[in-house]
Amino acid sequence: QINGSWTAVLASKLYGKPLVVRTGWTWSRFRLKSNNPVLYRLASLIERMAYRNADAVVVTTQDDADYISNRYRKSADKLMIVPNYVDTDMFSVTDKHKYDDKFVFVGRLTEQKNLKNLILALQGLPYGLDIYGDGDMQEELAQLAGSLKVRVDLKGNVPNSELPEILNQYPLFVLPSFYEGMPKALLEAMSCGCAVIGTDVDGIRGLIRDGVNGILCNTTHESIRSAIEKVMKDNELMERLGKQARSFVVENYSLENVIADEINVHKKVCNVR
Repeated sequence: QINGSWTAVLASKLYGKPLVVRTGWTWSRFRLKSNNPVLYRLASLIERMAYRNADAVVVTTQDDADYISNRYRKSADKLMIVPNYVDTDMFSVTDKHKYDDKFVFVGRLTEQKNLKNLILALQGLPYGLDIYGDGDMQEELAQLAGSLKVRVDLKGNVPNSELPEILNQYPLFVLPSFYEGMPKALLEAMSCGCAVIGTDVDGIRGLIRDGVNGILCNTTHESIRSAIEKVMKDNELMERLGKQARSFVVENYSLENVIADEINVHKKVCNVR
């Protein structure tokens, strides 16, 4: 984690070794978007120390690379993009029967994920929602679903090894977040051949090409509802999006491709000194 990066900076100085700073998401960007000014300032201070001392900074998205370049004046030749990987053999398409009357969300139950609007989107739709994951909003979401009399089943946490079988039961995966880094749950659902809907926000719009390998919508419950209705009512569209989603992940985010990127990073850094 970046908040412990001072130990790596110190070790690099003591032993005269190159320092690679790798993050899955950028701490200060998340704190800025969550309207937490104190943690934003703390994150910025720690990031500045880590990034300025790094021989290479590895991030998962172009958005993060641009942010770090602009905010911390890190030169482009020191910034490298290595995305999250998916085990595409484990997260693969099976012939498991899919529900035709409900869809799925997998992730933490926090404000960032915009789950209240996802539940509100169910009003007037003949579909149910299964939610896998836990978090501090679990009780609030259960109460909201009860008050609206919509079909929401809070499944709790499951081991990652069980997710491929679970995801293959659903025709549609929805990620309605206000912002993301590089959401692995979305990539895993795509790898399993699910049609996917995501909000048009940082971290999601870089993975979903609207109408090609998924559907983008706004963060409002009206826009989310419209997207769900569009996909769930059109089996041909659903099948096409699922196939394109699987192909996209295999071609860009398989373990083999990401390992090659990682090796290239370390080869480059080892030539620095």
